[in-house]
Amino acid sequence: VHMESHRPGALKQANKSHKSAHRSKGQLKRDQGGKVDALRPSSKRKLEMSRTQRRNKSKLLRKQQRKQDRERLAFSAPLLITMIDISNSSAQLKTAWAHIAEAAGADARADDATAITIQSGSAKRRFTLVPCPRDIESVLELGKIADCCVLVSSATEPIDSFGEAVVSALCAQGLPTTVHLVHGLSEMPPKQQAAAKRDITKNLTGVVDGKVYFVDSAADAKDFLWPMLNQTPKNIRWRSLRSHMHVASQTFEPTDSDKGILSLSGYVRGRAWNPNELVYLPGFGCFRLESIVAAQDPCGRRAHSRDTDMQAAEPQVLATPTDPEALEAEAPVEENGEQTWPTEEELQEAEANGSHEAETKAPVRRVRVPKGWSSYQAAWIAESDGEDMSEGDDDDDDDDDDDVDDDDENEDEDGAAEVGSGSDAEGSDAGPRVHFDDDEDGMSAAGDPQHRNEQYDAGMDVQDEQATLEAFRAAAADRQFPDEVDTPQNQAARERFIKYRGLQSFRNSPWDPKEDLPLDYSRLFQFANFAGTRKRVLARVASEEDKAAAALEVGQFITLRLAGVPAAAAAAPPACVFALLRHENRMSLLNIHLKMHPSWSTPIRSKEPLIWVVGARTYRAGAIFSQTGPGNKHKFERFFQPGAFTVASLFAPAVFPPAPVLVFKEVGDGAVSLVATGSVFSVDPNRVVVKRIRLSGHPFKINKRSAVVRYMFFTPEDIAWFKPVELTSKFGRRGHIKESIGTHGHMKCVFDNPLRADDTVIMNLYKRVYPKWTFSEHALRGVALHGGRREDGQAAMED
Repeated sequence: VHMESHRPGALKQANKSHKSAHRSKGQLKRDQGGKVDALRPSSKRKLEMSRTQRRNKSKLLRKQQRKQDRERLAFSAPLLITMIDISNSSAQLKTAWAHIAEAAGADARADDATAITIQSGSAKRRFTLVPCPRDIESVLELGKIADCCVLVSSATEPIDSFGEAVVSALCAQGLPTTVHLVHGLSEMPPKQQAAAKRDITKNLTGVVDGKVYFVDSAADAKDFLWPMLNQTPKNIRWRSLRSHMHVASQTFEPTDSDKGILSLSGYVRGRAWNPNELVYLPGFGCFRLESIVAAQDPCGRRAHSRDTDMQAAEPQVLATPTDPEALEAEAPVEENGEQTWPTEEELQEAEANGSHEAETKAPVRRVRVPKGWSSYQAAWIAESDGEDMSEGDDDDDDDDDDDVDDDDENEDEDGAAEVGSGSDAEGSDAGPRVHFDDDEDGMSAAGDPQHRNEQYDAGMDVQDEQATLEAFRAAAADRQFPDEVDTPQNQAARERFIKYRGLQSFRNSPWDPKEDLPLDYSRLFQFANFAGTRKRVLARVASEEDKAAAALEVGQFITLRLAGVPAAAAAAPPACVFALLRHENRMSLLNIHLKMHPSWSTPIRSKEPLIWVVGARTYRAGAIFSQTGPGNKHKFERFFQPGAFTVASLFAPAVFPPAPVLVFKEVGDGAVSLVATGSVFSVDPNRVVVKRIRLSGHPFKINKRSAVVRYMFFTPEDIAWFKPVELTSKFGRRGHIKESIGTHGHMKCVFDNPLRADDTVIMNLYKRVYPKWTFSEHALRGVALHGGRREDGQAAMED
């Protein structure tokens, strides 16, 4: 059978051939046609090393690295090891100190426990062993500069409250490399030592993470010392940016009756010391360097060529300031054109003119306008009753002394607060002080003899008890009814709240940060761009220009000669000194993120004086607390509540972040307690802190969207004054005042939706608050540290 096959026609589909930018390997082979390129000899011959050669090369590299490390350690500052007793066993601390010194080859006794610099022969490294006194100032100052912190405890005694508070403070400040040293394990029975080791290690590592060493002899100290001297110290950022020194010795040369030249000797640490920078002495402030002099190194190490000149017999001046920083911390008032103050001649002339006009002219009817009001605030006075000007609002110039307490003063026994604080209100108190009558402060019953009353009152501080109770009650009222204020009946609301204004939106409504500033703001320095200034200052620290300007390198033993130091500084020698960066002596507005310490349970009132440890500085100041969030306005907080976060704003010298912050509060008997920790986040006088008060009223009659509200105001004049301010309610209604009804403070209001019968009408009023200028240098010298203050606050508030 003949079969025909299919033959494609002219319309057969023709697929496109594969297109490629490069030829494939197979195509390259086909193109070559079996030809092979000639091998060219390589100019670099591949050198294959044997195992022995590789081993010798690694050994040589290790030897070179060790030599470089020895040279670096020979010229670096000795490793600073601080020993801190956390279990109230000073004898154990001295014994452990003696064991470590003996293990390093030094001849030392436990009774002579003091700071000593030792050259370790085995580790080929110098270290300074410092037993820390059991006080908070020494612990914090030595903790700032220590390379390694040794927490000494006893195997038979637990950690006390002072040790727990000290460890917590060191962790917040920036804890260096930390290890635990336990002494006294050999005093326990041998069968109990293994179990005791496990329990002690578990407990100590729960306090601070670090390796635990048990040292009862010099042999145990060697096992402890070797890893200590060969470790890399932890880098603490804020400390490494500033030159600092552990003071080994000091001398004082009086030049005037109460001032002189203070010479401090020690090793340069942190970074190279710039003679133009100011030096901070704890408790006394900043001072300029007169000169930097070479000093004899007390550690008996081998002489090197680099420091042969420094060990000369005669002192050699290494550097003197060429362009020192200014000591003036406050801005001159003449340079700030926004704030002026009349001279004595102008005041006398104005007083004479005023008395002459009062005698010759009839009284002029004027509109009451407070001093310093802006055009926005003055627009509210269009419907005022035109009262005559009084003597003047003296309280406008007192930096808002009643910012915190004007809402809860004149409290009665039921806890209700009457808000009148003007001079017209009888019995009102303009400040937070509590007054006690001498005839009524006793708690004696009728018929008791007088001496029993005196004996009972001798052991009780009535004012402290009453002030604490008032603080608890005020804090509880602030938590339950935040910012709510009762309108006074014996004073016009337009006079009582004359400093306040209304805002349509707390976040978006404008508020000029330069408006009506107090006089203290003329003493502040303001940075045009704080973040840019910080970046430039820190870049200059790390630049070659700053290294060239620095006269001394890290590790050299020198003597700093400070000029103009008070004689009292010689009686209280500092444990360490810091060099401040540029602009860190300028007074400005410091803003700090804070968190209340878990051991403190008492609310802290705004503007209350506290002790602040900010970076290298320690001072006393009062701060205002506020919330943080978006926008250019931040809500003022009357109290810093336990367990809460807040932002503290205070007048203090500027400091460039990062900088840790510790806050202490005096608790009586010369003791302090750690109440809060945090860090600096900005230096900005333009940060607006706004205080809010809420006037409340109750709906009397409701007709759809209209309602008659009462108890918010008590006169038609007050209703007309606050008519432009928007109203809100606790259930989210928004409205405004339409008109006044009657003469007893009833007003007709219109809302966006009908009110509920159980709703409350609220009017929000705002004013800006400022911190008080209470800055003063301070030192925690000679004060005791309490582990915390846990009072029965809830019981006091319930009673």
